[in-house]
Amino acid sequence: MNENRRILVVDDEPEIRRGYRTILCPEREKPLLSSRLTNREPPRVEGETFEVTEAESGEQALGILARELAAGRPFAGAIVDVRMPGSIDGLELIKRAWALDSGLLVVVATAYQDRSVDDIARFFGGGFQDQWDYLNKPFTSGEIIQKARNLVSSWNRRARERAYVEQIEAQSHQLLAQEQLAAVGRMAHSIGHDLGNILQQVLAKLDTALPQGPRSGEPVELTVPDLEELIEGVELGATICQDLLTFARKIKEASPPARVRVGASIHKALRLLRHELARKDIAVTETVDAEAECLAHDTRLVQVFVNLMTNAVQAMGEGGALRVSAAREPDGGVLVEIADNGAGISAENMARVFEPLFTTKGENGNGVGLTVCKSIVESYGGTIRLDSRPGAGTTAVIRFSK
Repeated sequence: MNENRRILVVDDEPEIRRGYRTILCPEREKPLLSSRLTNREPPRVEGETFEVTEAESGEQALGILARELAAGRPFAGAIVDVRMPGSIDGLELIKRAWALDSGLLVVVATAYQDRSVDDIARFFGGGFQDQWDYLNKPFTSGEIIQKARNLVSSWNRRARERAYVEQIEAQSHQLLAQEQLAAVGRMAHSIGHDLGNILQQVLAKLDTALPQGPRSGEPVELTVPDLEELIEGVELGATICQDLLTFARKIKEASPPARVRVGASIHKALRLLRHELARKDIAVTETVDAEAECLAHDTRLVQVFVNLMTNAVQAMGEGGALRVSAAREPDGGVLVEIADNGAGISAENMARVFEPLFTTKGENGNGVGLTVCKSIVESYGGTIRLDSRPGAGTTAVIRFSK
């Protein structure tokens, strides 16, 4: 980054402006100093110089500031006289200049004592208290040099800090984008998992509607409950697909969560799995408080319950037992339990069951079902855990707050 050494000098007296040029740009001016400005030669650093632009009024200074900003050439600082002709004095000029360029640093220079430092501080307000300094005329050339050095070094240090912060933010955005892409990939796995479960139930329902034996070509009638189950399955599949779009677009739910009767969501999940439960001859015990409610989306709860019940069915052999319950707790919350009498989970695997892509099912699993369940439950302020022992089955325990 090239160092900005540009300083705007604003004073209505030509001799004083020349004095500033002589001190700050010695290569351009003869070493003739205004006696009204300074009283001794400045201490110099070899090769040190500043780029000075002059203005004789507040109006002219504002025009220069606007023009240079538009051209991408900001000033590091300004040395501004307080008393100037025209409608804009030095203090008002500085205030308007900050409206154009909030990063401008200034030195207030005056030969009068009519405005104290405290008065000026109150006029500028607290937002710019670290962006201005003060000098009374006459002052030495050394003071002018040092003020210019402070203006330039402070502005360039701040510019480097801003550039560093912008670089860090850009890197953070890049990392976030990479993480989001990875999460979208995991979500795609989730869609394959959950949508596959739903389509399996839809296909099972359609399969049972077909005539047995050789196809007779005769039309098959589906009952209203049959059609309702198919619609629920398709709606849930559409919701699962929408999860990916919602995440990828970073948009919110189309509707806010509402009070949902948990038992109704459990019934829908059991209906969707009815044929799989019957095929494996699994006995279901359902104990549900019809008044148990939580703040959620019904389709999301069905998605969670289908996932957990599918895991339970897969963990059990023929003739297993599935227990499902939902009850109100004393604090107004809801406790849901989904228990099976399957093989259970080892202590080693229990520590990892909610990890993305972790599975104990080999090629038959992709390790996203429980991760998705946990994400959905926690998005509604709930908690989920698994209680399990090898050979003693597994119980999924979900708690929703009031």
